[in-house]
Amino acid sequence: MRRRLACAALLPMVLACATRESGPEPARTAVVVPSASAEPERDEATPLATPARQPPLSDCRAPADQNLEEAKREFQRGVEAMVNDQPETAAELFLLSYQRTCNPALLYNLGVVREKLGDLAGAAEAFEVYLSREPASFRTDEVKRRIQQLRAQ
Repeated sequence: MRRRLACAALLPMVLACATRESGPEPARTAVVVPSASAEPERDEATPLATPARQPPLSDCRAPADQNLEEAKREFQRGVEAMVNDQPETAAELFLLSYQRTCNPALLYNLGVVREKLGDLAGAAEAFEVYLSREPASFRTDEVKRRIQQLRAQ
């Protein structure tokens, strides 16, 4: 039930991400739903990104032939991974989805997941790029505080 509620809450964001056109972006709510721990299950059919080999988040350039359906699937799988307490998988999937769309709302999720994993520098980077791309976000104050806390540790 909790999983269905989390997925239903995220559907409007996924649809907005997929149909995004250039121009000013409205504030979006990114939701990360932790759950009771579960054994990680990895779908080996789709290789996941290795964050250490990726270009900086600020260098995101969505390809002209964006596969938005694939980005939506990766985002949904990332949410499911978080619900199933699989933050490593969630981080990889959120990063892949971001690389396909350059939608800054995904960076908030990525920052939260990286923070949970103990990747404080990676979390701070995700939050900083999120703020640079979403300066009028309703989360600005919260994200600035998180960045300060992460940098202080």
